Amino acid sequence: TRVAPRAAPDPVQATLDGLLENVGHIGRTTTVRVEHAGYERAGAEVAARLQLEVGASVLHASRVRYLAEQPMSRLQTWVPRDIGRLVEKQDISATPLLILLEQAGVPVASATQTISAALADAKAAAALQVPAGAPLIDVRRVVCDADARAVEFIKILYRPELYRYQMTMRRVAEADGNRWHSAQISEPVPSLKG
Repeated sequence: TRVAPRAAPDPVQATLDGLLENVGHIGRTTTVRVEHAGYERAGAEVAARLQLEVGASVLHASRVRYLAEQPMSRLQTWVPRDIGRLVEKQDISATPLLILLEQAGVPVASATQTISAALADAKAAAALQVPAGAPLIDVRRVVCDADARAVEFIKILYRPELYRYQMTMRRVAEADGNRWHSAQISEPVPSLKG
C-alpha cells in the first residue's frame, strides 16, 4: 500500500452580486473553526471602516473556514459593541455572522467590497496551511444597515485554488463606442481606501 495525495476539492465559486446568497451557500457547504471571539478596542483601520472612534469597543471574531477538511479562508470580523451584543451568544461556527445579524433584526441593506491580492503573513499561513508569503485573495467588506450605518467590517483571506469570483459581462453599444458592463451589478460601487 502507499499513501495517495488527497485530491483538492472543487473550488467554491461566488458571484460579485448575491452577497447574502454566497454567504448562505458557503455556510452550508463548509465548516468553521473559531480561533477567537471577544471584545477589544478598535484600531485605526477598524474604526475608520466602522465609522467609530479609535479605541471604541468592538466585537472581534477570528475564524478559519474549511472546505472538504482543507482550510479555505481566514476571516477577521468586527462589529460595533451594540451590534455585537445582539449576536455575542450565538454560535458563529454554525451560522455566518451576516446571517446572524439579519436574524437578530439588523436591517442589512448594502455592502462595499474590495477584492485584491495579498501575501500570507505568519498567522494566515499557519491557519491556511500554506507557506508564509503564499499568494492569497484578499476580500474586505463593509456591510451597512438601512440607515447607511456600518454594522460589520470583515477581512477574508482565501486560498485561490479553493475560492474564486466569477462575473458575467455583456457588450453594450454606447454613444462613444462599445463597452463591457457587468450583467450582475447595475452601478459601480466606490472602493474604500486602505
